[in-house]
Parts: sequence; C-alpha cells; structure tokens
Amino acid sequence: MRGSLEAVLKLSAVGVEGPRHQGQAGGEVRRHGKQSGTVCLSTQKVRVKKLRLRKKAGG
Repeated sequence: MRGSLEAVLKLSAVGVEGPRHQGQAGGEVRRHGKQSGTVCLSTQKVRVKKLRLRKKAGG
C-alpha cells in the first residue's frame, strides 16, 4: 500500500514540476529533497516519503 501511495505522490510532483532532464535548466519549480509524512486512509495512517518542490525564485 505504501509503495502505491508514494508512486501517486511522485506522479503528482512530476505533473507540477515536469519530467527531469539531466544537464538542462529546469522550469519554474525544482526538486528540493524528500520529506517524511503521513497519509490518512479510512482508519489508518500510512507513513510515506514525498518529494519536496520549490519555486525557482524561492519560497
């Protein structure tokens, strides 16, 4: 279950950021590491790791 939730979070981040390109300047949003978090499903809390995104201009 945790793997599928992390995959959905990653797809969401790629949708905002766009695909990664080695050696090319990125767009408005860049990756900024990973962060632990929880997702609530019905009566369960599932621990997940999610990508952190930041705007290129800061913030």
